[in-house]
Amino acid sequence: MPTSRFERFLPLAGVLTGLLFLAAFFLSGPEPGIGDPAKQLTWLKDHQGAANLGGFAAAYSVVTLLFFAAGIRQVLRSGESGESTYSSAAFAGGLLLATATAVSAVSVLAAAEAANKGNSAVVQTIGYLADYSWIPWIAGAAVLFLATGLGGLRTARLPKWLSIVTVVLGVLCLLGPAGIAVYFVSPLWLIATGLIMSKRSATRAATSAQVSEPVLA
Repeated sequence: MPTSRFERFLPLAGVLTGLLFLAAFFLSGPEPGIGDPAKQLTWLKDHQGAANLGGFAAAYSVVTLLFFAAGIRQVLRSGESGESTYSSAAFAGGLLLATATAVSAVSVLAAAEAANKGNSAVVQTIGYLADYSWIPWIAGAAVLFLATGLGGLRTARLPKWLSIVTVVLGVLCLLGPAGIAVYFVSPLWLIATGLIMSKRSATRAATSAQVSEPVLA
């Protein structure tokens, strides 16, 4: 069956997500800690444009991440003979990760707006909430990485080395502070995995086209 343009876009959505993650990180942070509300307020006022751009970059990454999660589910599901266990778990992890990213985007934009109006109390409150927004992010990332890595090993739909690295990232998510390292590495994983999936999809499509060509007598 020919691969549609939409199906070819799904892996590339991972590349876009990785780039948007990087943009969101560099534009919206890091900002001063919650211990000094006045310093937080001043920083956000001075960097309001960058904070807003970072917040919107994070918001757009939610859209591309959901498409990429659907792409991962499709890849893993194509190698599952029975129940769609790994693919379903990977998509669920991607959904939770996207939700956590959306919450982070809202926090950044709300804090920037509060700072613009000089409301330091709101800025501080959002800062307290943002300090623990990593919990749903890490939970979603752990499920996504573990299910994708184990599913890749089980179905052989992803390179073995990539599957192993992905499982390691999932385990690190469950080791407390080590999850911070995963946060910084995740954009690179998204870009690399998206490119690899896209290349494999193109190869399969080309092979399928050659097989389906009529043989002339």
